[in-house]
Amino acid sequence: MKDLYCNHEKWGGDGDDDRIMVGISSRTDEPTWARELLQKFEIETDDGDGNTFALQDAFESGPIEIAKDSK
Repeated sequence: MKDLYCNHEKWGGDGDDDRIMVGISSRTDEPTWARELLQKFEIETDDGDGNTFALQDAFESGPIEIAKDSK
């Protein structure tokens, strides 16, 4: 996910419209908690400055579907 989010040239081109769409789908008995975790998991970028992005940001171009249901 880090490479996909940080390496635009490799995975999608020059602009946001050229990026690969990545989605996520999950079923859980705690969908609110699952969405919260996507926001809380921080991933360090490759710029060497200690910048981070939330895991949820890696899925910003595609759908995020988290449903309350059994697996």
